[in-house]
Amino acid sequence: MYFKDEFSKREKIREDLSGVFRKLETDSNLISCIGAVLSCEVPLGDMLNPKALGKVINNTLGYPHQVNTYPFGDATNMIHPSFLTICNKKNSFRQTLTAMVNHGIKYGDRIREMVMLTNFWDSKDFKEYEESFEILRRKYGISISVILITEYSANIVF
Repeated sequence: MYFKDEFSKREKIREDLSGVFRKLETDSNLISCIGAVLSCEVPLGDMLNPKALGKVINNTLGYPHQVNTYPFGDATNMIHPSFLTICNKKNSFRQTLTAMVNHGIKYGDRIREMVMLTNFWDSKDFKEYEESFEILRRKYGISISVILITEYSANIVF
């Protein structure tokens, strides 16, 4: 199935994410925040751009959504049960994985789930973090997921 217009592509991604949320039993605040990411007025190619995304969410939707975020959104001293990260290019993939592990180590007893939305995947880089994620899951019960979003779909990678 080929969609040529951006609206159809976004609808397909929303449909895929709806299934992802059901599988992950995702918190409603996190679903709301991810919905804001998908609904933003930036082109699909820039949808996971932290600078563009932060401005759009802050200016049009209001923030926060009771979710801690990286590397976009406003800084806060409140620690919420959900942590959302985005990554839109190869050179930030490792940084984003590191931010997730650090957040989990620092606030593990206060968070329930961490999700990365990305349009980039590198199995070799991810493998280096997989054991840390498993330790966070076992020690604190944190659900950790990576969702790969392309122009045509959204799927759970981890």
